[in-house]
Amino acid sequence: MSQPVTALNRAQYSLTQYLRDPERCVAPEGVEPRRLAVYQELIFNNIEDFLSSGFPILRSLVQDHTWLALVRLFVTDYRAQSPYFLEIGQEFMHFVMASEAAQAMLPAFAAELMHYEWVELALDVAPETLPELVDKPAVTLATKIRLSALAWPLVYQYPVQTIGPTNQPSTIPAAPTFLLVHRDRQHRVKFMALNGLSYGLLDMVENNAEVDLQTLINRLSELVHGNQGTSVSPLFVDQGLALVQRFVDQDILHIC
Repeated sequence: MSQPVTALNRAQYSLTQYLRDPERCVAPEGVEPRRLAVYQELIFNNIEDFLSSGFPILRSLVQDHTWLALVRLFVTDYRAQSPYFLEIGQEFMHFVMASEAAQAMLPAFAAELMHYEWVELALDVAPETLPELVDKPAVTLATKIRLSALAWPLVYQYPVQTIGPTNQPSTIPAAPTFLLVHRDRQHRVKFMALNGLSYGLLDMVENNAEVDLQTLINRLSELVHGNQGTSVSPLFVDQGLALVQRFVDQDILHIC
């Protein structure tokens, strides 16, 4: 059974609606206009400051009046699903991706750039931890591996890691951009450029829990060479094992 709406509930709703959108909502009765203006400015400025800090590259590419209008649209029209302040950036990213009005204010690459900027904070505050540090054996074809929860292979249409005030792509490049972001044992978030082979390997591991390297390398060879059912060359096997070993040494892949 739903709880009855009280006078306090109505007053709270009226206040919050006005603070979000003072131009279209009626000010609550009994509250001094000067105080309302202070509260409204504090809310907007805190959100705007957090978003500017969370998306510094995007902010540098957008003119002040456009950025402030975008944040205002976010505050007035979007209904966040998370109450946590640290997740405002993720909510803002979802807002931009879902809003045609917001997208019209931004360059075509903005959504991907926002995601690229957001993952750094997301991994920095992620609750997962790396397993206890132990001596790591050399990997073999029988080794089973899994992807670290603190390692995210990413693929973008645009070269997001190069975008800035002097480099703003106007068209989608022919080749995608493959990246890896991960958090190390010193709690540092690092970005790494990948080629198609290394991304394909990590993507396969991510989508196949505890897969052995023999199966993984066979599938990777089929993906690269299209030679399903044929034997894998010793050179390709050696390259695959070396790549996996390097990722294991960097705590990007874990031996099961």
